[in-house]
Amino acid sequence: MSFTMLSLAATGIQMFGQIQQGRQEQKVFEYNAAVNRQKADLVRQAGDLRIEQMRREKSRFKSTQVAAYGAAGVRLSGSPLQVIADTATEMEMDILVEDYNTRVGVVNARNEADLDVMRGQIAAKSGYWSAGTTLLSQIPNFVSSRNMSVPGSSRASSQKQNYNYADTGIRSV
Repeated sequence: MSFTMLSLAATGIQMFGQIQQGRQEQKVFEYNAAVNRQKADLVRQAGDLRIEQMRREKSRFKSTQVAAYGAAGVRLSGSPLQVIADTATEMEMDILVEDYNTRVGVVNARNEADLDVMRGQIAAKSGYWSAGTTLLSQIPNFVSSRNMSVPGSSRASSQKQNYNYADTGIRSV
């Protein structure tokens, strides 16, 4: 096997490796995207659970507050009623903040998943671009090695005295 054939084989193997590397990187990014989608689901579920717990706590606290006022003989009007309403409003604000933070966490995880998908597509394309670059960079080497062995080419003409024409049936000029 000639040097040219070995060079072509090595180039082919290198190109195959570059394409495979891009595909493997794409698989890793696709896996990361799936993990981030699961993370988004878990963030949503955990947030929903915390909100439900906060609502129950709000209800219990309101009941405890009303019972404490009733046990103390305080009428639920005026300032005591305003305190209960303010407490309920503050607790509802806490619930809304928790819901907002949960939504932000879900969006962030989904955005990261989308970015991972794009990164995977870029990695796969990069593998093909690298393989193409490798092929293109080897063309001059291949052409120059072919010119060395073709009679009548510029390099072969300058080296006529070293070429044995007897084997080809071509006469030397």
